[in-house]
Amino acid sequence: MCAVIERGEHTPLWLSHHWNHDFDRCIDVRGRKVCRRCSVLYPVGIVSAVVLAHVGSWPASVDLWLVCLLPFPAFVEMVGEHAGWWRPSPNRLIAFAAVQGIGCGRLYVRYLHDHADPVPFVVIFGYGFALIAAVLLSARRGSGAAGVDATEPLHEVAGIAEGAGVVAGEARGGQHRHEGEGEADRPAGEAPPGHG
Repeated sequence: MCAVIERGEHTPLWLSHHWNHDFDRCIDVRGRKVCRRCSVLYPVGIVSAVVLAHVGSWPASVDLWLVCLLPFPAFVEMVGEHAGWWRPSPNRLIAFAAVQGIGCGRLYVRYLHDHADPVPFVVIFGYGFALIAAVLLSARRGSGAAGVDATEPLHEVAGIAEGAGVVAGEARGGQHRHEGEGEADRPAGEAPPGHG
């Protein structure tokens, strides 16, 4: 699946993690949308892992507490955003992702030191499943609140079918038009594709 961006290129969903209407949660890298959270989380996690492994780490007595608690602010931020408690904030997202990255760096080190260490798996899957549950619950609540029937197929929801049909058709046909491209070639009075 791809999300179409203005220049007519395609950003893979694994890179952006967001549909077009959520591209404010991404940064632009050479015309491609990249998830803002991941663009902070992974570099900080890798640098933290190197520093914690080769320079020094915090005391072992607090290690378990820190690897469990450092991802917590990012977890709360993401749940609150999806639940509608607050609006997305790039600054808050970056700050919490950086803190989470430090915890992830330590989890990388723990895993590399001992592949059988259960702590990295418990933390990752624990937060992961909790996030999935929170996002699914908020999506279900949000669709009902917005007056959209969650059981209604997306192609039957007003406004979605038209846009999805145009994007999907162009993607299948390999058409990557820039805005306005081909307007001069269209006979006078002919509607653009997907209109009318």
